[in-house]
Amino acid sequence: IDTDDFAANATIDGGDGDDTLEIDSDNTGAVTQFTMSGFETIKITDTVADQIISGKNFSGVTKILAADDIGNNASFVNMGASDLTIELNGAAAAADAEVVSSDHTGATTLNYTASKATAKKGGTSSATADTNDNEVVVAGTSALTVNAGEYTKATGAITAAAATSVTLNVASGQDDDENEKTDFAAKITAAKATSVAVNVSGTFSGEVEAATASSFTVESTGTINGATIDVDAATSGEITTGDYTESLKVEGAAIEVLGITSGGVLDIDDTT
Repeated sequence: IDTDDFAANATIDGGDGDDTLEIDSDNTGAVTQFTMSGFETIKITDTVADQIISGKNFSGVTKILAADDIGNNASFVNMGASDLTIELNGAAAAADAEVVSSDHTGATTLNYTASKATAKKGGTSSATADTNDNEVVVAGTSALTVNAGEYTKATGAITAAAATSVTLNVASGQDDDENEKTDFAAKITAAKATSVAVNVSGTFSGEVEAATASSFTVESTGTINGATIDVDAATSGEITTGDYTESLKVEGAAIEVLGITSGGVLDIDDTT
C-alpha cells in the first residue's frame, strides 16, 4: 500500500494469518503512528523520503523487511520490548545504501537474504551474490544474531550499542565449481557485548568489534579472509578452522588463554 492513502494515525486490521503490510510512500518525510493489528511483517520498499514509523500502537509485529528497492531511511520508534527480526533482501549498492533503525529492547535477528533471481542461479556456473550495503542500527536491543544467508554479500555497518551478546552465522553458497559466493564483509559494533560467537560456512572478511567482551569463539568450516575480531577486554578465546588457508586479525590485549585448532594454514595477526 501507499501510506499516503491513510491518515497518519489510521486503524488497520490485517485479520488472521501471516500478513505483510507493504509501505511504499510518495510523501516527503512521512511520519506515521498507525493503530495496527493482524500484520506480522512490515515491508519497506521504494519510498521517496525518510520514513518515521511509530510502533506505539502495534500489535503482533515481529518482522521488518527492507526490500532491495528501499528508497530512503526507515526509522522505527516506540517499538517496545518485543524481539524483532529484520531482513535485508536482495542487492543495495553503496551509492543507494539506506539506514534501517529500530529502538526495540528485545533481541534482534538480522537476516541477509538473496533475491529470488539470485537464489535461483545458486549452484550453477552463473551463481553470484547480492551485495547489500544498507546499514542497521538497533541501539537498544538486548542481543544480536546476524545470519548472512547463502548468495549474499553484506558490506554495511551494523550497530547494537546495548547488546550483551553477538552471534554471527555465515552460510555457504557456491557455484557449480565449488567457488564460494557468500561473504560477510560488513562490520558489527556492539560496545557492551560480553560474548562473541562467529560461525562460518561461507566467507568471513568483515569485522566484529566488541571491545568489552570477556570471551569469544570463532568456528569455521569455510574461509576467513582478512577478518578482524576486536575484543580488547577478552581474557579467553577459541578459534577452530578447517582445511583452507585463512587469515584473522585478533585485537585482544588482555587475552590470557587462546585455544587454536586448524586443519589448514591459519595466519593470526596482532594477538597480544
